[in-house]
Amino acid sequence: MKDDGYPIIAHSLGARTRHLVSWVMLPPSARDLLAGFSLTWARAMGELAATLVFVGAIPWQRETIPTLVYLTSQGAPEIAMAASAIAETLSLIALFSFRWIGGGRK
Repeated sequence: MKDDGYPIIAHSLGARTRHLVSWVMLPPSARDLLAGFSLTWARAMGELAATLVFVGAIPWQRETIPTLVYLTSQGAPEIAMAASAIAETLSLIALFSFRWIGGGRK
């Protein structure tokens, strides 16, 4: 957020810190924060290698959707396809909800 003086003006008019953040600083930066959240979600959904390297993949104990897809793709492809569809659906729901909350493109 660029320094345009609004926080200083609001503070000089008696606004508390809580109000400065929630009413003066967050609304102009909401789209940027939403973009950051959506990019973080997209990146998190693609982190298969890091999960396998650092956590490992113990079935039914330490398993995420990407590792489930990876481990079951050879033995049970129908489970891998279902897990992929679930992950894709969750990603699309999250991205569309971020876009809806942010007000779409302007």
